Amino acid sequence: MRGAVRVGAAGAILALALAGCKGGGGGNDPGRPPPSAAEKAVQHKTLKDVETRIEAAIAAGDLTGVAQGADEVLARGLADVRTDEPKTLKDEDRLRYSGLVTALEEKASALKSAAEANEGLKVKRAFQQTTASCVKCHDAFAQNPEGRP
Repeated sequence: MRGAVRVGAAGAILALALAGCKGGGGGNDPGRPPPSAAEKAVQHKTLKDVETRIEAAIAAGDLTGVAQGADEVLARGLADVRTDEPKTLKDEDRLRYSGLVTALEEKASALKSAAEANEGLKVKRAFQQTTASCVKCHDAFAQNPEGRP
C-alpha cells in the first residue's frame, strides 16, 4: 500500500522529548522558579496532541491527516514554541534558539509537502527529522534554559 508507513522510534522520540521537557525559561521572571515538567508539558500540549494524530495518520496510511497535522504544527505549534522561549537567553543563545525553531518550521513544511505529494517514505523520513529537531532543541534548552552544554 503506497503511503502506509510505520513510525516506530520517531514518534517515541518526540513523545519523550515533549513529555520530558523541564527546566527554566518559558517566559518566567528571573525571580520565579522554573516551571515544573507538568507546566512545560501543558505549554507543549498542542504539539503533543498533534504528534499523536500525525503518528496515527502515518500508521493508518492517511497522508491527508499527516498534511493536516503538519499544517497545525506550522500554524499553532510554532507559536507555542516561540512563546516558550526562555527570556533569560544571551544574544548568541537567543539566535541559537531562533535557529532551532526555524529548523522545526522547515522540517514540518517538508513533512506537509511529502504528505501532499503522497510520498509515504518521504513522510516517514520527514517525520523523523521533525522529531529530531524537537529533541535537539529540548536537549539544548529544556534541561538548561541558558542553552549551555
